Amino acid sequence: NYLGIPNSLLAEGIERFSDALNLKYKISDAEIIDGGSVVKLEAILGDKPMDIGIPGETIYQTVTAFQGHGGNLPFSMACQTKRLVCSNGLMLAIKGLSTSFSVRHTSNGLAKVEWNFHQIQSSFADATQTVEERFRILAQKQSDMASFRRFYRTYVEQVLGQKDKKADATIESLEVIHFAPRN
Repeated sequence: NYLGIPNSLLAEGIERFSDALNLKYKISDAEIIDGGSVVKLEAILGDKPMDIGIPGETIYQTVTAFQGHGGNLPFSMACQTKRLVCSNGLMLAIKGLSTSFSVRHTSNGLAKVEWNFHQIQSSFADATQTVEERFRILAQKQSDMASFRRFYRTYVEQVLGQKDKKADATIESLEVIHFAPRN
């Protein structure tokens, strides 16, 4: 029941996302692994990092497209907001600010890819418009120790689902990280 989805859709997907967001893109990673059985493309969207109101923070929006042939990986795309964490180019996705889809290589695979392109590019475009503003609000809320603790208590309890001593320990670790001189 295998019917391959062409690799050209990886580049087309990235092109469509950049168009939907009205942003230029540059390919940041391209790999062909195991003699072409796995193909990956990653692009950074926009000419510069996002302005989130926190000096020294480097945040990018990315689109990663990959697939495997021979049944080892489905056709997949992930749209993510990533933070540059190391001067060697290492970026990590910011949890909760991504969306993705995958489609298996089957007879209706091309139709499913097209449907997902439409759904994900419109939702990612809508979300993109508010991300920078939300980061600015976050920066304002973290301006002092009391607001820092309130904000992270809410985050730890509601998003991470931690309570009591585990929540207290996580908040303490976040304080150390947040208020360290280099941050």
